[in-house]
Amino acid sequence: MTELDPARVPNGHLLVVTRGESDLSRILRQAPLARVVQPAQVDMASIAGCAAIAVLGGSEAEPLILPARARALIDAQITRGTRVFAEYCRGIDGLAVAIDTVDTRHERLVWRGDDLGAVRPGDLLEDQAGRRLRMQAGSVTSVAPPLMQYTSATLAHRHVDLTSEPLPVEHNGIWFERENLLFSASRVANFHRARFAPMSQWSHVIGAIANWLTGQQLVAAEDRAYRVGFDDELAVEQAVRHSVGMAVAWFRNNELLVEGGRGGVLEGFATEITPEGRQPPQAPLGVRADCTGEAALAFELHHRLTGDEASAATARNLRDAFFDLFQVDAPGQPDHGMVRWAEGDWDVCYQDDVARGLIGHLLISMVDQTTTHMEQIRRALDFLISTTGTDGTREWVSTPRDLIEPRRTQLASTPGNRPSAHFNSHYAAALLLAGRIYREPSYVAIGVRCLATIMAAYPETTREMSETSEMCRLVFPLATLVLAADTAEHREWLYTVTRDLQRVRHESGGYLEWDTGYQARRSRRQGEESSLLVSNGDPVVDLLYSMNWLPMGFAQAYLATGDSWFRELLSDVSSFFTKAQLSSSDAVIDGAWARAFDVELGEVYGIPNDIEWGPWAIESGWTVAPIASGLAIGLLLDDWAPAYARSQADRGL
Repeated sequence: MTELDPARVPNGHLLVVTRGESDLSRILRQAPLARVVQPAQVDMASIAGCAAIAVLGGSEAEPLILPARARALIDAQITRGTRVFAEYCRGIDGLAVAIDTVDTRHERLVWRGDDLGAVRPGDLLEDQAGRRLRMQAGSVTSVAPPLMQYTSATLAHRHVDLTSEPLPVEHNGIWFERENLLFSASRVANFHRARFAPMSQWSHVIGAIANWLTGQQLVAAEDRAYRVGFDDELAVEQAVRHSVGMAVAWFRNNELLVEGGRGGVLEGFATEITPEGRQPPQAPLGVRADCTGEAALAFELHHRLTGDEASAATARNLRDAFFDLFQVDAPGQPDHGMVRWAEGDWDVCYQDDVARGLIGHLLISMVDQTTTHMEQIRRALDFLISTTGTDGTREWVSTPRDLIEPRRTQLASTPGNRPSAHFNSHYAAALLLAGRIYREPSYVAIGVRCLATIMAAYPETTREMSETSEMCRLVFPLATLVLAADTAEHREWLYTVTRDLQRVRHESGGYLEWDTGYQARRSRRQGEESSLLVSNGDPVVDLLYSMNWLPMGFAQAYLATGDSWFRELLSDVSSFFTKAQLSSSDAVIDGAWARAFDVELGEVYGIPNDIEWGPWAIESGWTVAPIASGLAIGLLLDDWAPAYARSQADRGL
């Protein structure tokens, strides 16, 4: 008997052997007559009369090595037929010997056991950046195919067809070593805390294991690391206002603001979740200019919504930090005006990142009719223009070699040949806004030329992550194009892209990742930056590279055109974001949005291919700040409309 059938004779106590408390030990404590002991406390008195034993090693980083006395006593119980579940334990019963432990960051578990209802053969389950034992070949003599094995994360989004034989034992996750010995090489003890996904499927797997041991239904379904959604009794506007407040609180509660914003803002949190449930900061790049500029707008808008003076002060600090800390002030030098990318990558400049940092300043200047930081914005744009190609597009990044002749002149005198929304669309938007505000026709002309180059290639633009990402990134710039240079053609570009986007809209309000022909440079890659996409139609949305741009995009489109359709789209996508926002007792994720969201599961789940910005990456810029800003602008549409009307009426450049 190798199925996860319930224990038929639950008489006697359950002995739980563990070095520390964990999600799994807390669940097993619910069993009648459960006894929890340290490994060194296993003796004849504790083991006599037990009906089942759970040996849990996963509460600690290093696998459990049972003391000799405990090992002998437990092995004897296995021989007698007592049911034993051994998790993250280096050896037991003279078999199942581990060579070492390995990271599971780019692996997934495939369920090969019987259909559990909620878990079907072929379902892919995520244990995040976990640890597992790698078993020694020949030491595993399983009586049946494994219940779970580790496999490549590139196979599918959530499910694969099991047409092949099981992989070698080195890939084993959970299996029956004997009919009464269930072994887990996977470190699963803290499956809730470490945010294993899908949550409901892991609860069923762990519940089936507990039921196999005890005959009891023990898993508490409400025990979750986070929830999504908002109070259904709240009106959408109230929910959106609440979401903006939660997002701003996320910055403060996690000390992402360096010196209250005077030192900029940190990038956010890395995708890795340790088996202990910790999510480390995204540390390699330190403070980033783009994140700082985007956060400045979010805090400014929060102040305008709530009157919070602390947010106003933070916004001022962040605006100053963007220029004072990261912009090169060296008149006469080739890098004069350049905005550096980040503390950890000091000598490079990504134009679209710089542009998004500038756009917040420009929007506030347009609405308030001020010229705050005007000269610094001009210097930043003039630097970018100096190496912009004749077609209005730029190379994806400026490096020191690009500023040395003859390379600098070459860049400015030949086409950039980069019709990419990812790298150039927001650059065009910044030029168009600045051109309108500062009455600079050359800025508008280059912005128009840039977007014309991109739209001449559309929909076959030079894609970086996905086709969806390209479309999402185009809405705000094309709306800004209508604002700055309104023509029938420019309006048609905006409507074409927005209509095309509706083809990938899911009933949840999310816009699914899609890439016709899988042409994107990072589509379905592993071991570097990568999209979330395996197959078109997967129910996954990307809140780092795609949908995050839509609230500001639809808001800008409504303000530029006055078309209520865009306002309806904004309301729809705003409602989605209030439902996808995370709520948790863990400050790291409370009020944030993570990169990958499965719109059917309603949880963070996606292919973990990306080497740095995987499914659980939470970016201060790119994600939390621009989403919050777009939601806030949606609440300020009527207040901002007069300023946009003035701008549209004054196009005499």
